[in-house]
Amino acid sequence: MVDAASSSAPAPSGSPRRGAAGPDASPAAARPFVASDRELGPMGRTLLVTLWARAAEDARPDALRHDPDAAALLARIEHDFDRYRRCPGGGWKTQVGVAVRGRRIDEAVEAFCRAHPEGLVVELGAGLDGRSRRLGGPGHEWLLVDLPEVIAVRRRLLPPVAGEHLLAASLTDPAWIDAARRLGARPRLVVAEGVLMFVERASVATTLGSVAERLPGTLVVADAIGGLMVRFPRLHDTLRASGGARFAWGLRGLDEPASWHPGIHVRAVHPLIRDGGRRWRWMRVLRAVPAMRRQFVLLELECGPRGAAARARGPAPVVTDHRGGGATARPPRPTTSPARPPVDDPGRAIR
Repeated sequence: MVDAASSSAPAPSGSPRRGAAGPDASPAAARPFVASDRELGPMGRTLLVTLWARAAEDARPDALRHDPDAAALLARIEHDFDRYRRCPGGGWKTQVGVAVRGRRIDEAVEAFCRAHPEGLVVELGAGLDGRSRRLGGPGHEWLLVDLPEVIAVRRRLLPPVAGEHLLAASLTDPAWIDAARRLGARPRLVVAEGVLMFVERASVATTLGSVAERLPGTLVVADAIGGLMVRFPRLHDTLRASGGARFAWGLRGLDEPASWHPGIHVRAVHPLIRDGGRRWRWMRVLRAVPAMRRQFVLLELECGPRGAAARARGPAPVVTDHRGGGATARPPRPTTSPARPPVDDPGRAIR
């Protein structure tokens, strides 16, 4: 959702305490926000699809991820959310995809916050996600970056609390890197959820290269899609209903980000279709097809000198295996780059 060039300085921390999550209940904020084409452009409107998917998932008894604030936010936005239910299959693929992606990212953020009680989390394309309020501790700082019109909506519906800094900027705008540097030398995690595939490949490569050079030791967690999704966007059930957004690029290979800059290292790749159990319905058969497994993945990247990134990473994070196993700690990574990025797919490499 981040694709504008305008920016502003990070907002000062708000007075409400962190943990007082949920939409603002003040009379001014109680007025519904009209999500018109004038208020939100094509990229900004993608946040509405994600919000709908989060609220729909939270209402299920077998929810893969709970987000109790999503329904409250949904009720305060004047928009035809039923349009997503009218998509092919009722939009179930988007709902499951947002849930499994969000849960994996939550786990990565939780592991980082446990390892670094005073760390900085940067969310690119933050939208109306409340992860900073659900997972952040009193010592954490959060830099929430998105399009100017999206940040304006967030200020109205989710005013910043202590430790949150809002920044209206593009992910291609170095202003957010400047802001992260101004927040001090501390361990950093950058989260890019549902955003990189909408920005041109060259711009993504340049931005991550700048992170490696100017924020050495930073960890990046981001989802990515494969080329098939770009060539055949109709495979995505709600993309057209979002109102003009389009996919700009797809991974050419799982280790492609490492080719963009010598300081970018692929730490792990998680095929997200392997999460979610039976909720993927007939798409479960695609788990056996390597080319299909890489159409929707979560990347873990280290930016900067390998030693600096390892120090920022801290203890091996605990990641729950949603395919039936329990919580397991990742083994230490080798000091030399492997021929292929490690894949969360025991016994089977993705090619």
